[in-house]
Amino acid sequence: MSLSTTRADAPWAGNGAQIPIYPILDALSDAQFLATVRRLNDKGLADPDGHILWTGALSDEGYPKFTLAGVSTVAHRVAWVLANGRDPLPGYTIDHECRTRNCINPEHLRELTMRDNALAGRSPAALNAAKLFCDRLHPLLDGHPNTYIRPDGARGCRECRVAAQRKSRARRLVAHHVAAHDAAVARGEKPDAVVVHVGSRKPKTLPPLPAHLPPFDAVEVA
Repeated sequence: MSLSTTRADAPWAGNGAQIPIYPILDALSDAQFLATVRRLNDKGLADPDGHILWTGALSDEGYPKFTLAGVSTVAHRVAWVLANGRDPLPGYTIDHECRTRNCINPEHLRELTMRDNALAGRSPAALNAAKLFCDRLHPLLDGHPNTYIRPDGARGCRECRVAAQRKSRARRLVAHHVAAHDAAVARGEKPDAVVVHVGSRKPKTLPPLPAHLPPFDAVEVA
């Protein structure tokens, strides 16, 4: 890895961005700046796939830990700022386009919104965004009539929402009948029992046993 080693050569010189990494770099003396760049160079190991892998400490999530003027940050963010001459825009973050978290090669990094960064990874939000069907196998495709956008921006299944609303109304109705029943009992009355239908109103029956098997009550258990 090779980054600019003098302040005059650094592409970010003169940039007035006020996002954390840049002001810290800007406040360094020439000697401190040179030492910072050398630390990045020394701990970056190129591999055949074009990655520059961080050989220093990693976070629990696998990101390259880096201390800049006493401030804890990540090495790939510092490398991106040095290579691009500015900090990420407000609301943006640095994403590993190569999907290798300990890579600090600026060419493998890109600036993305926080949402796009989350959807580009392997987080639950990203996996959910890639679904073609909901957990009950209803279509969950963009533009499909069954798909709607929730207030948080995520996709939702209309059929599942209708089913959930139906169950909620049923629970409220049952609660109302139970409360009325209990009130009648408290008054000394004898109301009819509350009947709750679970699932289909049609009684469920077991399929017939194969002809070669005896009835259940004739089976001997050893």
